[in-house]
Formats: sequence, C-alpha cells, structure tokens
Amino acid sequence: MRYWLPVVIAVGIYLFSHLLFPADAVALTFDVEMVDTPEMVRSVLLVLERHQARGTFFIEGEFASAHPELVVEISRKHEIGCHSMTHPRLTRVSDEQLADETRTCKALLEEITGRDIKGFRAPYNAADARVLAAVADAGYSYDASAFFWHPSRGTTVLRNAFIGFLPAEDYVLVYLNPLPRAGWWILSHATGETAILVFHPRFVADETGFENLLGSYARKDTAFVPVSTFYRNQ
Repeated sequence: MRYWLPVVIAVGIYLFSHLLFPADAVALTFDVEMVDTPEMVRSVLLVLERHQARGTFFIEGEFASAHPELVVEISRKHEIGCHSMTHPRLTRVSDEQLADETRTCKALLEEITGRDIKGFRAPYNAADARVLAAVADAGYSYDASAFFWHPSRGTTVLRNAFIGFLPAEDYVLVYLNPLPRAGWWILSHATGETAILVFHPRFVADETGFENLLGSYARKDTAFVPVSTFYRNQ
C-alpha cells in the first residue's frame, strides 16, 4: 500500500485541482451524422435555446444533403463546421478520397448556409499529419479533432477538453460510466480558461443530464461560445 500512496495522492491532487477551477468559457460541440435523426437534432436545439446557449455543429455532408432545411435552421443561431462527407476514418483513406471528404463537405455546407465554413472535425477524432494537411489545403481555419496535440500543418489545431484523465466526450462520461449522473457532474468541471466538449445528438437528445449540465455551467457564469472564438484567440 505504501508504494501506491504517492500515486493516489498525486492523482487526488490533480483531480481536486480540476474540480476547483471550472472553465471560464465552454464550446458545446455536436457531431451530426446520418445515424442522428432530425428529431434528435431539434431536441438538442430546444435545450440550447432554453439556456440561451450557442453551440457548434460539425455536420456530415450526407446528413446535410438529406436535411438541408435543418442545416439552415441550425446555422441561424449556431456555428456550422464540417464532419467530412461520408464519415470514414480519414487516416485510412486514399489521398484522393481524403481531399474529396474535406473539400466537398465544405463546399456543400457553404452552398446550403451561404456562409464560410471555417472549422473541421474528423470522424472518430482521427486526424494525423496527413489529414491535417488536407484540412489546411481545403481552406479551413481550424481543426477541432484532437484530444491530444497534433502538428498544425497550416491550420490551427484546437484541443478538446479533458476532465482529469478522461476526454470530455459523451461516449466516455455517459455510456462508459456506471453512474451516469456522476458522469454529467464530472463533465461540468472541465477545466482551464476554455473547454471544448464533444457530444452526439443521439446520445444527448432527451437526456436530462445534458440539460442539467447546461444549467450547472450557467450557475457558474460560464460563457457558451462557438469554437471559432477559441480559434480567434490563438
């Protein structure tokens, strides 16, 4: 036990310090894919509206093609980013498909929304140096794929948040946590001056924990900001 005691103390101090210093600003981000229904997305939009929270929606191109009116609806109040055209693991595709996945999605979303699409997030958060180079070549201003550091390759790389040692993502904190309420409470303590949280509409639609999370941040006077705010502050 005495050999583990220093490790336990160090981990405890690390986690406790994270709980003491919540984020000053939070970017609520949503990866919208073909498995998400319009009803799920609209449920998320209603929660954001109730809390006067602006989010960033990284939308798959195929979803945008199927539901252009919903994409326009989202863009009226929220930031839009690209989540590739067909949601493959980009680190495994050819150079030609990689270029198509990044460029075609950007052009499609810009045509639908009439706005410049500045941000990109790779499916499965899988972005290596080659992917980031393609993101830069496609004309994006920032990439929000990484939980760990990646070389920029010509575009700003924004790192998504952690809570302790866990990625601030609904996969980990809701579905892999045996105590979902505890997971949402932990998520409300993402730390640092800024935090980028990763959600999927199918996981948070009609989830009371998600609404409670927004209320928790609001009580701490945490600002809800689009991801581009963090890019502009680089």
